Amino acid sequence: MMIRSVMIFCLLASVVPAAKAEPFDFASRTYAGMPQLLRGEAGAEITVKGILQVPEGSGPHPALVVAHSCGGWTASGHGEEKIIEAARKAGFATLVYDSFDPRNWQNVCTGTAGPAGTPSVVADAFAALSALAKDSRIKKDAIFIAGASMGGMTSWYTALEPLRRKLVPGDIRFAGHSSFYPSGDHGVIADKAFAGGPALVMFGLQDDWTPPKRLRLMMERQKSFSKEPAPEIRFVDYEQARHGWLNVEIRSPKYLSMASSRLNCPLVFYGKSDANHLVWVDGREMDVPFSETIKHLTGCNTSGVTMEGSVSTTEKSLAEMTAFMKRVLGQ
Repeated sequence: MMIRSVMIFCLLASVVPAAKAEPFDFASRTYAGMPQLLRGEAGAEITVKGILQVPEGSGPHPALVVAHSCGGWTASGHGEEKIIEAARKAGFATLVYDSFDPRNWQNVCTGTAGPAGTPSVVADAFAALSALAKDSRIKKDAIFIAGASMGGMTSWYTALEPLRRKLVPGDIRFAGHSSFYPSGDHGVIADKAFAGGPALVMFGLQDDWTPPKRLRLMMERQKSFSKEPAPEIRFVDYEQARHGWLNVEIRSPKYLSMASSRLNCPLVFYGKSDANHLVWVDGREMDVPFSETIKHLTGCNTSGVTMEGSVSTTEKSLAEMTAFMKRVLGQ
């Protein structure tokens, strides 16, 4: 754990002076699956180690929580560094943390964390929000979240009110959510589905790992399940971009045989008393008893995906993110 924390410090030193970085640890919990999170069935408390960077000068400052990808902070290709650097240049404090180390997880891109992966990283994001809101240097109603791939999924899920209500005391919420090529399988059926903060979701139209068609369907259907109006949700498409465009060191398409696309897998929406609601990109929808859900999720993956970095798309998407956050703040 100490070694990984030191590695994070070293990586951040290449973005801003090391003197600006400080340890920021907070408590969180592990959830065995999304149903357990929605029922409030948490595992033992763990300590998540993070790195906080606060701008010089009088505060309180707006802040950005950065959720890492399924590769983990130290093995993700460092796309998160690009997000941090852009936010710092825009005057935001930044917090990045490691969800995997306290759980003894490594790279979970092939699903090795099992059903605990998604709800646990969402729990960490809300725990980070709660801890950061107590810091007098941070403006608690101006804390944003951003991430790419699994981190983009985390950013989107923290916009859902049923999850926020289970994981955050009181009325603390993220001011806005930025998702770069997000993954995601789950949604909720609720009259009030959204926590209120606007969202920016950016897709690469050549993405065959987290296909935009499937993810956009999830988000549109999520809007339809809420009786209350959804907050602003802005979709931005990049025509030639593949998954992982922030990883600019990947200069040509990189084939990953062990990873898989879930384009043909159903989206699972929780919230019914006796069933889950499943939605496919081919137009099928059905309610399925809890005990039968897993059989619809088995064997639907398609192996083999590609990644490719893009300097131009990185520049455009980071500009979108900073403009989005400043607009929310009225700047």
